[in-house]
Amino acid sequence: MAAAAAGVSVLLSETAHRVRSWSLDHRDPVRHLTWLVPLATLGPLTFVIAGVHWAWPAALATVVVFGALRLVSGLSHRVAVLSREVSAELEHGVPPIELRDEIETLIGLDPGNDPARLLLAHVRVQQNDPLAALLQLAPLRDRHPDDGMVVLLAAVAYAGLGAAEDAGRMLDALQLDAAHPWTPKVRQFHEACRREVDAVRVSSDEFDLDV
Repeated sequence: MAAAAAGVSVLLSETAHRVRSWSLDHRDPVRHLTWLVPLATLGPLTFVIAGVHWAWPAALATVVVFGALRLVSGLSHRVAVLSREVSAELEHGVPPIELRDEIETLIGLDPGNDPARLLLAHVRVQQNDPLAALLQLAPLRDRHPDDGMVVLLAAVAYAGLGAAEDAGRMLDALQLDAAHPWTPKVRQFHEACRREVDAVRVSSDEFDLDV
């Protein structure tokens, strides 16, 4: 199983910058806060018109909100710039493992950036750190349970931990395209997982009989 998993892992590593499921986008990590802008403006304005005595504290709160949004917009700009830089490097053929620091920084700034998280999972597989790869893949499996790259990377990571049954379970859910160049290696990997699971079961049964 280890040899088959290694073959798939190498295939993933060599082509990660060309065949990843999602392209890095220029996400705005504060886009979900944009509703605060009209709210922060409308609230104090309503109180001022109505003549409510605490309109000025509300106006002060508006200043604070806009100040906070301005600070966070700087973070948003940094995320967008870094994302474009990483995308450009990948387009020029730079392997993700050489961009691991930038990708880690991108995820630190924007934890919801799924494309960057998928890339980091690729990197962890290349670094032979399957547990770290699974930690990156866990939220992706929740949000994109049917994505082939997520499933395949998870299978490789489980195999790296010696968990053939879990790797096989991942591969059972993978829909293979017969025309895809990866399919023969993936099928070989799947068969190796099955053999490993069967061997463990036979060994367990023999132990029970001996006892």
